[in-house]
Amino acid sequence: MTEAEIEQLRLQYRPVRITVLFVGEAPPASDSFFYRGNSGLTNYMHKALGGPKDDIEFLNWFKARGWYLDDLVTTPIEDLRDRRKKCREARASLATRIAEYQPAAIVCLLKSISDDVEIAASKANRKAPLYTVPFAGQSHQTKFNDEMKRILPKLPVGN
Repeated sequence: MTEAEIEQLRLQYRPVRITVLFVGEAPPASDSFFYRGNSGLTNYMHKALGGPKDDIEFLNWFKARGWYLDDLVTTPIEDLRDRRKKCREARASLATRIAEYQPAAIVCLLKSISDDVEIAASKANRKAPLYTVPFAGQSHQTKFNDEMKRILPKLPVGN
């Protein structure tokens, strides 16, 4: 997927008022993507959060709740050896977006980027609660589901 395609899909599912900002590391380098409804993350989030069975209906339900998924790094990370550097470099960009979004809560979807997300939220002067869950991949689905179920009652829902 191109950067333009990624952004177009993100905008299609961006709520007018973002109540909860979910932050992933980066879009996948493959053609799968959360907002295409064809990624592992879409399935993991769907199982953990509930909502309609159909992927597109789930994405619309997610949007209607005021929930939005953005990534720390907005482009796929092709060379994984650059991962930490790219994440650190993306902090300022995420801070700008957090300041624009003004979420009531932030959920970091990967423990290894929690410091980056926390620093970005701090730079954006957001006092919103920040939750971190383990990424659901690599057989951590149960931990992911357990953590999401624990924080789900705390997450605000928009109208």
